[in-house]
Amino acid sequence: RTHCGEIANLRAMLEALDGTQHCETLAKLRDKAETILKNLTDEPRVLRELSFPEARLESLRSAAANRDALVRCATRAKSFGTVKTVAIASPSKTTSGTGGPPTSLNTLKHFLDHASCLRILDECVSVCDAIEKTKESDAKRFAAAGIGFDFSEITRTREAAVAMSGRFLRTALQFCCDARELR
Repeated sequence: RTHCGEIANLRAMLEALDGTQHCETLAKLRDKAETILKNLTDEPRVLRELSFPEARLESLRSAAANRDALVRCATRAKSFGTVKTVAIASPSKTTSGTGGPPTSLNTLKHFLDHASCLRILDECVSVCDAIEKTKESDAKRFAAAGIGFDFSEITRTREAAVAMSGRFLRTALQFCCDARELR
């Protein structure tokens, strides 16, 4: 009873959704809903008693979670290798004074960066595939709840992953070319 006013206000905001809201607006609404609902000890019972649109709330939570996962993956992919994350400029030439293979430290750094790149790529692929798999049913559910979800975010996340892979491959090729020159 103490949260009826907040819940009624939240219900009005959920019922006002018409599919034209920007994704960040949906995320803010989800955060506000979570803030209000975290104070309830028995959320499902209270929401049922107040005839709250639970299906709409769950659709909002799902849409916001999908978007957050896609944005998180895309951000990690975009930032990998751009701010000296991949620090393989060129192999060190300090072996025995006559040139030689890259130092083992540089080679180790290269393989660690390779593993990080693969981890991020795998994460992006699995997140995109999972959302793509439920895209059809989610699109219907989101439309029925008045939630506009931008499924082109999947493509943008995949593009960010491909761009990251390309950056890493260019760096790896440069590493190999530099190592070959030292022989």
